[in-house]
Amino acid sequence: MDSSNTNINLNSQFESATSANQQRTEQAPVAKISDSIASLTVCDYLGALAIMLIFLAITRMITQTGLGKKSKRVREVEFLERIWKMDASKINH
Repeated sequence: MDSSNTNINLNSQFESATSANQQRTEQAPVAKISDSIASLTVCDYLGALAIMLIFLAITRMITQTGLGKKSKRVREVEFLERIWKMDASKINH
């Protein structure tokens, strides 16, 4: 065999072995996700839980303030009802 043929043959085998290794190291997206989930620690889970609870608390505060607003007329009617009940309790005694 000629030495140039041997070098060409070895180079082609090296390239095919390298490409095969690259194909083995590349993972599918699902495998990458499962690997990253498996590598999470308890602190990571607790941090995510804390962030979720903060988000839920903020959204609850926003929704309650939106629902808790009463119109000026409703507040005035409630105020007059309280005055009327106080006056009625004084009259009955």
